[in-house]
Amino acid sequence: MNKLIAMGTLAWLCTACATAQVDATEAVYKQALDYTVEIKTSTRLPFAGDSAGTSRGAGFVVDKSRGWVLTNAHVVSRSPSRVEVSVRNADFVLAQKLYVDPYLDLALIEVGAAVQNASNVANAPIDCNDMPSVGHPVGAFGHPLGFKYTGTKGIISGVSNRHESELLQTDAPINPGNSGGPLISMSTGKVIGVNTSTVRGSQNTNFAVSMKYACTIVNLLKAGKNPSPPKAPIIYYSDIDDRKILRVAKHFLANDLLPLQADDVILEVLNKPGKIDNETQLFDKIRGSLDAIDLWVERDGKRTNIKGKLDPEADVRDRSGVRASGLLFGVNSFRDISDFTLPVIRVQYIEPGSLGSAAEMGVGDYLEAINGVAIVSLKQLHSVLATAQQVNQAIKLKIKRAGGNRSAYAYLDRLLKVENVSWLGPAPTVVGTGDTAQSPGTRKP
Repeated sequence: MNKLIAMGTLAWLCTACATAQVDATEAVYKQALDYTVEIKTSTRLPFAGDSAGTSRGAGFVVDKSRGWVLTNAHVVSRSPSRVEVSVRNADFVLAQKLYVDPYLDLALIEVGAAVQNASNVANAPIDCNDMPSVGHPVGAFGHPLGFKYTGTKGIISGVSNRHESELLQTDAPINPGNSGGPLISMSTGKVIGVNTSTVRGSQNTNFAVSMKYACTIVNLLKAGKNPSPPKAPIIYYSDIDDRKILRVAKHFLANDLLPLQADDVILEVLNKPGKIDNETQLFDKIRGSLDAIDLWVERDGKRTNIKGKLDPEADVRDRSGVRASGLLFGVNSFRDISDFTLPVIRVQYIEPGSLGSAAEMGVGDYLEAINGVAIVSLKQLHSVLATAQQVNQAIKLKIKRAGGNRSAYAYLDRLLKVENVSWLGPAPTVVGTGDTAQSPGTRKP
């Protein structure tokens, strides 16, 4: 009899435990309804890495009083775009890109009254602490494949540095439409990541940007500081053996900036505790203080202190380009560009059916010269194209294209009739390889 009673008690406890877990999951997703939004972005002329057309994604409210929503950079596009946001049961309204990170796949947008005055909108509960452990239960929330305000569950599978930045890996299903939405701890109900990407054809190998890094950006913006990562033309040894060290292979820094040397191992940032395993961690620790960088490195087997500064990356919202005959030209941005003899200007996008497409130009083609004259800046390119359009003159482009048979590059000449010349982005104030509109930090973040 006692054994039967004990078994019955155990069964009752298991049932109660399962019921409590279900109730907790329902509560987490119910709360997510109040801070998750839908985002619609339309891009006509994308720079390389973005796509033309209209896409949808998700985001979540991080500061209702300011009308701020956090999402992915790829959701709102790093190219000029029209961004609209809808809170649950409301129409879409225009939003402003407040900050778009050039390194992490993160963006902060300002929605305004549609968020500030909505009774069914709340701030997302956020966890800015260290990475969750492998096996931690999580839920992804968003609008996968157009199924709005949908939740899925999984676990944290690990932390990956196989991509261009450090990311949380999860097996919680993430599909198109989930991007930019919250990755939620099912234990605490707090947002621990921003859903970002998936490996196509995999069995739920998905990734999110950790809130640890997103919080750094949001908090710096709240403090009125520039959260941009550094302009750091530094190449590291690839950590394919998972040694978790950040070792300099080569750099192209000016002597008066940061005195790194090849084979330096970056250990830590002064007064910022914690060993540095990768570049994402380094950037996170020096954001907001790029003018006073203080590092410990291992050099020739000895622990060495180096100090210096780095310029911030240019504002993504100020990207400039030149459009003509359906082609969009932009500036090269490879960190190791000094290692190559490559032209400054590169084809970023080609409109289908355009004159540029008919001339068999390719995305990624480098523009070396026009009518025998070397092209060294966007401003010069715009002037040459505008003049050719004015006199109705076809031009000959000298193109450098990767993928030759017996050489690394192939050279082509292309005859192009010029039409519809325009400048994309802010007007340039500096003539040169950058053609930047204004120095970083002069524009409201």
